[in-house]
Amino acid sequence: MAYQEYAADILREGQNAGVIRADMAPEHLAPLILGTMNWTFFWFTPDGPLSATETAQMVRDVIMNGLVAGGGPLKTVPKRKR
Repeated sequence: MAYQEYAADILREGQNAGVIRADMAPEHLAPLILGTMNWTFFWFTPDGPLSATETAQMVRDVIMNGLVAGGGPLKTVPKRKR
């Protein structure tokens, strides 16, 4: 089983247990999360402003809690005209 499928299965189990949002497909969440974690090494620098632990905590917090302040729903942004 590929990592992405394994991650999707774990996310699905979390959805079934009610601890992960069920309104998003695990097949889409898995590559999003794995991609975020896999690309961290491209921009993280050990001598940068954040330690490895602080960086891991930030990534974890964004994945688990999102970006919206106060945990509220994100307001819809109008679509741009093309």
